[in-house]
Amino acid sequence: MGSTVTLKAADGFSLSAYSAGSASAKAGLVVVQAIFGGNHHMRDMTDRFAAAGYLAISPALFDRVERGVELGYTPDDIAKGCDYRMKLNDAQVIQDVEAAAAHLGAKKSESSAPASAAPSPGGVPPAPPSSPHPPAGTAAASPAPRTSARTARCRCISARRTPRSR
Repeated sequence: MGSTVTLKAADGFSLSAYSAGSASAKAGLVVVQAIFGGNHHMRDMTDRFAAAGYLAISPALFDRVERGVELGYTPDDIAKGCDYRMKLNDAQVIQDVEAAAAHLGAKKSESSAPASAAPSPGGVPPAPPSSPHPPAGTAAASPAPRTSARTARCRCISARRTPRSR
């Protein structure tokens, strides 16, 4: 079981995150949420990565819009999640993911591998960081294929549309 921590992004914004795992882990992972916020599934995934030996953290990326967002999986929740995602810009999301990675780095010794981002299953990850390749020794796990922010926006937009009447 993990715990909730507070992170500070480069622009000074404070956000919460769920963190699990030992500081003596060989590598760290930032577990990026889907459009459902920092819900029970994100905590479970973070705990699972911790049980597999990683120091894992899942930042609450919707905190910039509304704190404590935890959505379910109904069509209404999907629409709400899309609305929250559309209110964020990629630069903010990247800063929040970087704050989570920095938190992991602060927990690790200097000889340990740095953290990297892993999108959650079915996730809506931010645009990739400036470096297309993680540093040597970085743990990278990707349960789902990476999706561009543009594709994520299209999914959110199409999820709001209703079927045409015939």
